[in-house]
Amino acid sequence: MQWMPTIQKIVIVVAAIGCGFTGSGQTKILDSIKAEINKHPQRDTVRVRLITDYARAALNGNTSQLLPYLNEVISISKEQQYRKGLQAAYHYKQIYYSDRDDAENAKAYADMAFMYLQKDTSRFAITTLAWLHNNVAGDYAKLADYQQAVDHLTKAATIFEKSDPKALPSIYGNIAIMYAHLLLPERAMEYDRKAIAAAEKSGDSLSFARRNIGYVSRLLDAENFKEASKTLDKIEPIVRRLDNNTTYIFFIRTGDSSINKRSDIMKQSVI
Repeated sequence: MQWMPTIQKIVIVVAAIGCGFTGSGQTKILDSIKAEINKHPQRDTVRVRLITDYARAALNGNTSQLLPYLNEVISISKEQQYRKGLQAAYHYKQIYYSDRDDAENAKAYADMAFMYLQKDTSRFAITTLAWLHNNVAGDYAKLADYQQAVDHLTKAATIFEKSDPKALPSIYGNIAIMYAHLLLPERAMEYDRKAIAAAEKSGDSLSFARRNIGYVSRLLDAENFKEASKTLDKIEPIVRRLDNNTTYIFFIRTGDSSINKRSDIMKQSVI
């Protein structure tokens, strides 16, 4: 029987971490930042920082008004020779176009961001470079070029292993998904286990639960029902404590998938 991966969407983690506002809360944040931008019309680095704050918040929701602001950041940053402004703006434009499935523009602005980020040893540049690799991997995944996605995710992991280990569970988890698409189950589960270990080390219960659920998907693909059941039993108390609806739904669906797949295999063996 050919091993086929359980399809999972690659999780694109943008560099707007810490700004997970939604609905009316996000609108209030954006309106507040926009008011500060309007109070500071001078074309200087202060205005650039205000606009990039707006962009960082908007990337998690309403980006409809973002493009003119990013173009302004690029214009001012070039005038002021402000490298950090250009790094942020090109990175955010890559995300903006990627979200709209505009692969050509997403790649063009990713290339510009890479050019300004490489050889910059500042913490901001290093972190932004890693997330850019992650996001570009997502663009390649959309095109079903999973090997290129793995290459970029591996570069992101190499950076985060030195600079920000808390980001590793997500990156390792994405690598596992890409190897699943490449029909390399052992490599996929290897990175699932790395993701679980990194999440446990970080103390992030939500990430730990999600990485285990991803691992169970791979175990089910491999028809390792015993290990899948054992893993689900291990994380059930954690999932229930989290009170996170999305994770709970994934947990239930994965458990149902385990039962259904085992039932299908038993029916086939009887036939």
